[in-house]
Amino acid sequence: MPALKETLRNVRLVHLGFLALVAVVFLAATQIRQQPRTMPVFFPAVLAFVALADIGVATLLRVQRLKPAAERLRASPEDPRAQRDWRNGNILSFVFALTTALFGMVTHVLGFSMNVAAWFFVTSFLLLLLWWPRLEPQP
Repeated sequence: MPALKETLRNVRLVHLGFLALVAVVFLAATQIRQQPRTMPVFFPAVLAFVALADIGVATLLRVQRLKPAAERLRASPEDPRAQRDWRNGNILSFVFALTTALFGMVTHVLGFSMNVAAWFFVTSFLLLLLWWPRLEPQP
């Protein structure tokens, strides 16, 4: 069980890093001076659609990869392959959640207000909170 606890601790540390990274990207976006540009008004909606598709893919990957790995870990906590699959599934989920924040950065850099871009950052942060790495014991 110590190896599983160490894997859980390491993934949680990586998770905290991703949460901090969303904050860093947000702060960086607030420091960017926007150049006047004429972008189509519907552009943020297009990015929102892509972000939703991104979140859908992440959710599908979590169901297909993370849940089976967690089940294998419940059955055999010392299985190194299950630990690796669970760790990789979590990190992949974090990356997908972070891309939503990057869409917010792109939205702001292209000239849209922070009021529009902030929705992407908030969504990214909430996804990361929702996807907090945990291994519940089987009931």
